[in-house]
Amino acid sequence: MLHKFRSLLPWLICIPASLFYSYEYLLRVTPALIKAQFMLHHNIGPTTFGFIASLYYLAYTPMQLVVGILIDNYGPKKLLTASCVICVFGIYMFASNSLYIAGTGLFFVGLGSAFAFVGVLKLATIWLPPDRLAMISGFTSALGKVAAMSGNLTVGALVMSVSWSNILYGFAVFGFFLAIFMFILIKDKNPEIKEDRIDLKGTIRNFKYILSKKQIWLNGIISSLIYLPTTIFANLWGRTYLIEAYNFTDHEAGRAISILFAGFAIGAPLAGYISDKLRLRRMPIIIGSFFALILFTSLIIFTSFNLYVVYVILFVLGLMCSSHVISFPIGREISPANSAGTALAVTNMIVMLGALVFTPISGALLDLGLMLNESNFINFNEYQFAMAFITFGMAIAFVLSFALVETRCKLLPKKLIRRSRKFN
Repeated sequence: MLHKFRSLLPWLICIPASLFYSYEYLLRVTPALIKAQFMLHHNIGPTTFGFIASLYYLAYTPMQLVVGILIDNYGPKKLLTASCVICVFGIYMFASNSLYIAGTGLFFVGLGSAFAFVGVLKLATIWLPPDRLAMISGFTSALGKVAAMSGNLTVGALVMSVSWSNILYGFAVFGFFLAIFMFILIKDKNPEIKEDRIDLKGTIRNFKYILSKKQIWLNGIISSLIYLPTTIFANLWGRTYLIEAYNFTDHEAGRAISILFAGFAIGAPLAGYISDKLRLRRMPIIIGSFFALILFTSLIIFTSFNLYVVYVILFVLGLMCSSHVISFPIGREISPANSAGTALAVTNMIVMLGALVFTPISGALLDLGLMLNESNFINFNEYQFAMAFITFGMAIAFVLSFALVETRCKLLPKKLIRRSRKFN
């Protein structure tokens, strides 16, 4: 009995942090779920909304520069608890009648959310065997997509009968209790493992080394581009695109986006498991990026598919895009062994750069389409024009993935990393 408890303990410690990632992911997609009501309430257009939505990433992305250093030196428990509280205040502010306060609130949500994913993976490196990192990164990503899927199914319906601001207040209350739950259960020191911890100076030295590696940047950029159908399409404009392009009802479009998230939720832990089992990192990314490119391109170019064909396309698209989670163990394996948090945070930062850059661009492209077509209403042509850049980005990801180093699930020595590819 005691042996079984000890074997379950690492998972019990990681689960509260994974729940926090689910919570912050729900907050991340919330602007898209209340988009129509929010834009109407504040009397704003797509460009302004795209900028407001990008404030989350404006905080989240650069914070990755310090998140890893902080977690490597101070441990995840206090940092995850404090960041959850910051998310609570941020989502409360986002419900404000003032657009400036709402934007500031979303910035704070991004600030707090920056610690979530890296915190989970750092706990995994402390409590779980090294060959489980891809699986736990996939499992955690899956929980985020389950939260997004649930949000599409519930918030999309609730907002028709409940004030969008009251929904946000409910999220804030839930987050407060989640912070207490994490503080009680998370433990960031494993008594059975002597962690090779380094001082702040050593962490910064490793951080500079990680940031200078071309393979780190290549890995993160590929992952970011494969992730675009989730960050830009599913999280922001996909619901309204499907309504305009395929004449879906709002309910059908919401279900379709939820199916994409369901595909990702199933695919992420599966991709991690397959990668760990085959001891291959690069090949699953090559395969995933290729089929994701084909599927998303077909969804944008051909609009004669019926409802159920679109459901199948989006489900498989989610499965293929989930291969991006393998970038996190790659980032870990090509970095110094005692800087797991820093390596994961830098990888996460590069991945989220795509969302930071392309979220406002997507809104601007929609407005540009309106101007070119001399229209006052966003229709299929504008959405098709704005979504085309996602296809272009995914094509780049597929080509670049052949230049990735193959770690075979092992921490690579620095000399091998340097010699592994001419890219370095």
